[in-house]
Amino acid sequence: MKRLITFLLFFLPLCSISQVSRRTYSNVSLQYIQPTDSIKNFLEGGFWGINAGTQIPVFNSPIEIGFDYAWCNFDSEDRDFVLSYYQSFTGQYIYNNATIRFRNSNNRALCNIRIKPFDGPIQPYIDLVGGFESYRVSSDIITMEGGYSATTGSNFQYFDITEVIGWSAGFRISSNEKLFIDFKFQNLMSQPVNYIDLNSIIVIDSQSINYTIKEITPKKFVYQVGLSYTY
Repeated sequence: MKRLITFLLFFLPLCSISQVSRRTYSNVSLQYIQPTDSIKNFLEGGFWGINAGTQIPVFNSPIEIGFDYAWCNFDSEDRDFVLSYYQSFTGQYIYNNATIRFRNSNNRALCNIRIKPFDGPIQPYIDLVGGFESYRVSSDIITMEGGYSATTGSNFQYFDITEVIGWSAGFRISSNEKLFIDFKFQNLMSQPVNYIDLNSIIVIDSQSINYTIKEITPKKFVYQVGLSYTY
């Protein structure tokens, strides 16, 4: 926090040197999410996601207010098993090869307060970030009948949401008058959230699913590169 205050005290007086008309920016970016702390114990490696957002200047000051939405497929797994069901008119059980698909996604809706001293061809900035993120696990079952596959629909859904705070730093480099290449690093910390460990999921009697819910406190680094457009 002391470093952030020092940064603001140093750069804010310099902003009056470069007071051109401030502009609104929209961006689309590719993200690489690296889990840290407790969540990395059962999520291997990093994950790719996408992000879109807008930055709006506060009058003609170096302060901006921003809004971002990001999505990431955190983890996925397919498991083959034999699905059985009873046919009442024949009085027999029918067995089919099937695959159950698990999908684990993370969604984030964030607001930021940005300090961006300069609005020229190179634009460094630093953000204070806050908002919400969700963790959602869903599944469906694909069966094989007569050489064709059919999705039987969602088997279960699990959803939880939590608060997230953090900071980010980055810079834009102009490629022309309105288009910029945007590089950003985020350090995000969330409140405790319930999460299904995909490694704990068991298919029981070809019909029901058993799993373990864990409470985690997600922390993550986010590396982002994208394009920003001003208008």
